[in-house]
Amino acid sequence: MLFDIKKILVCTDLSDSSIETLFQSEVLRKRINCEIHVLYVCDVGLTIDFANEGFAKESFYDIAVNDIFIKFESKLKSQIKKAGLEAKHFILEGQPVKTINDFIINGKNRYDLLILGKASHKGVWHHFLGSVARKIVSDTPIPVLIIKRNLEFNLISCFLESSRPIDWMVATGFDYFRFLHFKKIEFVSIMTDFPKLFHDEMAIPEFSKFLEDEINYMIRQDEDYKIRIDSLKELPVAKQLSKIIEEDKIDLAIVKRNRGKKLNKKFLGSETHKLLDLDTCNILVMPL
Repeated sequence: MLFDIKKILVCTDLSDSSIETLFQSEVLRKRINCEIHVLYVCDVGLTIDFANEGFAKESFYDIAVNDIFIKFESKLKSQIKKAGLEAKHFILEGQPVKTINDFIINGKNRYDLLILGKASHKGVWHHFLGSVARKIVSDTPIPVLIIKRNLEFNLISCFLESSRPIDWMVATGFDYFRFLHFKKIEFVSIMTDFPKLFHDEMAIPEFSKFLEDEINYMIRQDEDYKIRIDSLKELPVAKQLSKIIEEDKIDLAIVKRNRGKKLNKKFLGSETHKLLDLDTCNILVMPL
């Protein structure tokens, strides 16, 4: 197995909608018997420093920040309890993207998965699943699960790029299919790398045969899988993938990004950013 999930980090923004993310995290914890930590990052100290440079030198600064942290911790504990989640919690001060990634990379705990929730759409922090979350997804060295709706475990789908080596993604798809105990697995690809003239006549059958060979090498007896290969039509890639998600009733879609590089233009660039904004499916982003 390429990937194991023993310890999960859940990032929250303390909004009312974040309770649902905590609840779904508990659903996952019970299913795979893992350990969960919850992190809230507050930048209130940075805001105060910016407003008044001399204020940080006064003793009242520490008192004020400490009082704010006590209130945050009380609310975080309340939400964890309300969600019925068994978890440790942490509250840190700093810029969210940098602090979260530093906590993952340099902290004492080794995390196998990061969970982000749906945006609250209230207040400044609604950007948590906007620009902030996108930067986290782009930079973090571990897989990121973005929870959009209730976790269901019927169909998991792995999105593949036909122009790249796919054995790693096929193996990844089977790993999560087995580890999370899904009923079915699907492999989806949209042919974007060949002239339209050759899409249906040559590229799709050849790629389908290649993909079948990869799957047959890794599949186990009685495992239920499906292949869906479409050519790029009039719709943008994200909308076409979104249509496939709805038609096939996909519960979890796996996409990848190239670690250490900007988000891939086809699957984790502007098109996949649009996928991340949809509420139709939970998304698992894999760093390569």
